[in-house]
Order: sequence, then structure tokens, then C-alpha cells
Amino acid sequence: GVGNVDNGFVDLTLITSDGTVVGRRSELSLKEFATLLRGFYGKITSQRPLASSNASSETSRLYSLFIEPIDEILDREQVTSVLVSADRGLQAIPFSALAHQGEYAVKKTSFSFTPSLALTDLSVPLADTKSEGILIMGSSEFSDLAPLPFVGQEVENIQQVYEGLAVVEDQFTSQRVITDLKSSTQPLIHLATHADFKGGKPDQSMIHTRDGFISFEVFKSIRRERKSDPIDLFVLSACRSALGDSDSEMGLAGMALQAGAKSAIGSLWYVDDIATSAFFSQFYRYLSRGMTKSSALSMTQRDFASGSIKITGSDVVAPSGDILLSNLSASQKFNYPRGFRHPFFWSGFVLLGTPW
Repeated sequence: GVGNVDNGFVDLTLITSDGTVVGRRSELSLKEFATLLRGFYGKITSQRPLASSNASSETSRLYSLFIEPIDEILDREQVTSVLVSADRGLQAIPFSALAHQGEYAVKKTSFSFTPSLALTDLSVPLADTKSEGILIMGSSEFSDLAPLPFVGQEVENIQQVYEGLAVVEDQFTSQRVITDLKSSTQPLIHLATHADFKGGKPDQSMIHTRDGFISFEVFKSIRRERKSDPIDLFVLSACRSALGDSDSEMGLAGMALQAGAKSAIGSLWYVDDIATSAFFSQFYRYLSRGMTKSSALSMTQRDFASGSIKITGSDVVAPSGDILLSNLSASQKFNYPRGFRHPFFWSGFVLLGTPW
């Protein structure tokens, strides 16, 4: 937690897998934290260098507050996944992008978030999601919103590694989405569309469809309808969907957890269509190989951060050499003079709920 406006502290409590409890406290006021986070977000969203080799930079300061106090334990215990239960405000930190001396925290471990440790089921065995499949829904065209031109390739890429049902383009109507969300049995749901989150007003938070929108209030009924076929993972692609406010918990992705999903993936800020489609195309490749959700997410983030996913010619290419996206125009490529290495393109994607 963070202390009061002018003087306070950060309390970190780390509980290891064997039940050992470790506590660390650092001095930090709310005013100082807000300034650090605002500066950090400013550099990320404008794609400026984070200057992690500078001890006074925002990313170095945040790293020293939230990662450095538990660094030794993470290394000694070889921790591969950290489940974060954070106070409001701290949920907005993209932990994977905190860096020290040029090295991002995601290189050390993976991070996932939960509104409540008490409500997160950590004992459920892995579901065989590979054989049970995925429900993919979305559209590249909308009547009054910007197009998402690479959604089609994103859908095709996911279908290459997962069996399932695709409800896309003209089929992506409000009624069809509601019906399929409630009646489908697939444990994975991937939603590639625009969305609006209104903090504290779930009845005004919505996902956009081809012919209108669906209020997230509808999602509350999904838990009842799918009691015998619970959702293992709900992914909200192509929209800012993971950041709540003082009246809510973790935005639209948090609402997906309320709808009964064991885990959800959303983004802390809007990431452009090309980077998002490439990101999830690679994420599902890893997930389909039997990786945990948190490992698949962090591996994809490392691929982006290291430059292993890159633009070659008019294609976005995976570390394996496989093509993730093709036929980028010259103007589209112009937006990525340094590729996808910057944390803007990968650190905003966060996993909520069960990390495996």
C-alpha cells in the first residue's frame, strides 16, 4: 500500500510458494508516487527512452520501490511467476516494464494481478484448453469507429493453433455475441474489438459490435449460464480494458473475472492494431504448447522487448521466422522506426486472476 499525500510508505508483502512471508517497507508519499507514475506513463505513451541506467529516472525509482526489495528472493527461489494483489493506484503499474540498468523486470519473472488473493483459486488443476478450443469474436470494420485492419490475420493465426469457433465481421452482431458467449462451451474466449470503460458505471461500460454495442452488465449473466462450462481465459484485444479507477476494480478485464472467467487479459492503454495483433498471434502460439498463461504472456513480452519480433520487408516476423502479419503498407511500417522494442507496445498487456 501507499501512504498519505505528503509522507507515507510502500509496504510489500511477499508470500513464497512454501508459505514463507517476507515484508519490506520503503518511504513514499502519494504525491511522489503520482508524480513518478505520471512521468513513467508519459515516457511510455510517447515512446521516449525510459533511461533505466539513470538511478533518478521514473522506471529506476519504481523498480527500486517495488522490485529491488524482493530481488534477492526472486533470484534465490527462482520465482517464475509473481501474483500481485495491489491497492488501488498500484494496479496501474506495468510491472513488466520496470527496469534497472537496461534490464526489464519481465526478464526476471512474469507478473499477473488479482483484485483479491482470497478470491483467486490457485489450486485448480490445468484445464486441457488445447483440445477444448476457443471462441474468437471480433471485427475489422465498424460503422462509426476506426477500423482494426489486422483483426482478420489475428483470427487466422489463432485458428492455426487452436480449434474453435470464429464469429467475425458481419456475424459479429450484438445478439450473436450474447448468444454465443452464454451457450458456447469453449474455455478460451478472444474478443478483438473496441470497448469503452466508464469507471464505477458498469451499465455504461460496453464492447462495440458490428451493429452497435453490448453493455458489460450483460456479462454478469454469463456466470449463471456457463456454470457447467466456466471460462478459463477471457482475452480483450484491441482496446484499453484493464485499468479501473477509484470506484472499480481493474476495468473491463476485471468485469470478465466477475463474469466467471478464471483469468482475463486486458491492456492498460490502447495499443495500436498491428502491435496488438502480432502480440496475440505469438501469445497463443506459446499457450498452445502447454505454457501457463503468465509464462506465455511474459515470453511474448520478452520477444517484443528483445527485438525478436520484428518487421522484415512488409511482414511482422516471429523469432522462429514464421510470419505473424503480412502486407504492411509503407505508411504502416513508417510508424515503427525502431520496431516493437519499446514497452509501449508490450508492457500494457496484463493478466488478471489465476496465472496458470
